Amino acid sequence: KDVSFESLSVMKPFDAWDAVPDAGKQQIIGLIFLAEIISESNGVHYTKGGPLPTIIFPPINFSGVDPATLKKKQDSELNNGRLAMIA
Repeated sequence: KDVSFESLSVMKPFDAWDAVPDAGKQQIIGLIFLAEIISESNGVHYTKGGPLPTIIFPPINFSGVDPATLKKKQDSELNNGRLAMIA
């Protein structure tokens, strides 16, 4: 079955999932499973004070960003998160 990302992008989510070949679904689920196994087997869990799993949360260097711009973007992100919790 010939499926392209373009053809999947115009479908509704459940229809797109149904259109993905079984081998593709197995690859997606297998990769998610592998990422979970790797992130969950690293000593102290990140929710209990351990380091964030870099396979899921890659480190980002913000040292080159102007502090005022960074503060404004952090405040905007925080406000968007608060609004999302209210909605």
